[in-house]
Amino acid sequence: MPFQNNRWLDVQKVAMDWVVDQPKNAEAWYYLGASFQHLGDMANAIQNYKKALSFHQLHPASLSALALIAQSQGDSVALSKIKSQVKGISHEALEGLNDILSANQSPVNH
Repeated sequence: MPFQNNRWLDVQKVAMDWVVDQPKNAEAWYYLGASFQHLGDMANAIQNYKKALSFHQLHPASLSALALIAQSQGDSVALSKIKSQVKGISHEALEGLNDILSANQSPVNH
């Protein structure tokens, strides 16, 4: 329940124990990445999401998280690469990612 309750330090501890116990588990690496991301450590978040992808090349949650980070950092090259990977899953997956990215864009106030 720590993930659902935004208890990111608890998520991080559980995920760290999980990756030690199951070092090739993509879900464990994803949750570790998510904890770092929500605690504001984007470098470690990216590293852990990429580690998840090393075990599950098309891990949807890791790809989505990396896409959101790339979008927030204005990294169009990384975002394009991720979209290409997601398109390899299916066109529906790409549409879903585009919906997530669109919803994440904050409106510009003048």
